[in-house]
Amino acid sequence: MAWQIQKILFPYDGSEDSALALEPALHLAQKEGAEVLCLYVIHLPTIWAAPIDISREDLVESLKPEAERVLNEVAQKFEAAGVKTRKIIREGSPVSEIVRTASEEDVDLIVMSSHGSHSTKDYLGSVTRGVLDRTNKTVLIVKPPELPDPFAVP
Repeated sequence: MAWQIQKILFPYDGSEDSALALEPALHLAQKEGAEVLCLYVIHLPTIWAAPIDISREDLVESLKPEAERVLNEVAQKFEAAGVKTRKIIREGSPVSEIVRTASEEDVDLIVMSSHGSHSTKDYLGSVTRGVLDRTNKTVLIVKPPELPDPFAVP
């Protein structure tokens, strides 16, 4: 039996780097007739300093409108191309929530950028590396064109 892509998880934080994976995800979803699950993870550090008058829960709630705005914006791009889309907002560690969502939703493919909002010059960002280490799902990684090819012959 041939491998079919029916459900794609697209983790998206609204950054320019994470947007690099949009076109490949869109192309695959159109070609395969797959549904795309757009995931935004609200991440608060384990140790955080906040004014005494705001709880962690209230802080997360205050961040949800931005998460919704970012997801609506990217979902519109998929929907305009005729791709069935679902938006998911989770709170927690980006790695854990991406892996958990991929498992719970039984996705066939995760399409993500090699780097997100906390971009570094490493070949893979920490979230992408963490997802690769912890998931049993197939992952398509899209890297920014300005990153050097570690296998290029000088």
